[in-house]
Amino acid sequence: MIRRALEDVTLAMTFMTRLPLPCGWIRRERKLAEALWAMPLGGMLAGVLGGIFMFAANRAGLPVDLSGILAVAAMTLATGALHEDGLADFCDGLGGGRSAEQRLAIMRDSQIGSYGAITLIFAFASLIALIEELFILLSFAHFLAVIVAAAAVSRCSSPLIFALLRPARNDGLAKFFGHPGHFNIALTLIWPSLMAIVMLSVPQAFALLSGALVATLAIAALAHRYLGGYTGDVLGAGISLSFITSLIAIRLTS
Repeated sequence: MIRRALEDVTLAMTFMTRLPLPCGWIRRERKLAEALWAMPLGGMLAGVLGGIFMFAANRAGLPVDLSGILAVAAMTLATGALHEDGLADFCDGLGGGRSAEQRLAIMRDSQIGSYGAITLIFAFASLIALIEELFILLSFAHFLAVIVAAAAVSRCSSPLIFALLRPARNDGLAKFFGHPGHFNIALTLIWPSLMAIVMLSVPQAFALLSGALVATLAIAALAHRYLGGYTGDVLGAGISLSFITSLIAIRLTS
């Protein structure tokens, strides 16, 4: 049991972050889908790094706006821009294709298009502005709790999309990742939500969860309507957007 949990955490952190963890000891039969429950830990790590960079840069004398840029850069580097890449590809596919097949083909193209570039500009600008606002409004401990909780909860968008949609194609991430079981999906949805309630007040946790849920359902609806299911880019788009909307919800209640 302990080895299985350690394998799950290692798989999840290797997939969700750029941590150079050794993976040779993990049993070959283990599937990445089995580690779904541990993937919010990658979000928590990114959130902690972002909060520390924000605090350290501001204490070093940098203005809040520049500190916010550095904080977002730290979080993005920690995850290798994995989710932002998915968001850009998802928007390129929706904006540039006229059929599900065309959209999926565009999403597989490694080059970024105008829709994806514009989306990333708005996404990063929104995230930087939100982090700056929250840093000014909240104490550092409260700010750090919000960022960490939001980053963890945003990773809950993936299990919800798994539960709502089927794979859009039979190769790519769907084949590589596998499909998690119902218990794994439920566990991944529950523990970050409970953590948010413990770290924040109940009204703030409810706002954070509601904000993330709205974005996740919107991404799932678009993926169902225009792609016929989910892909790795859909999962990344859900994580990226739900992180932003959860912070928007917190800002509206602060």
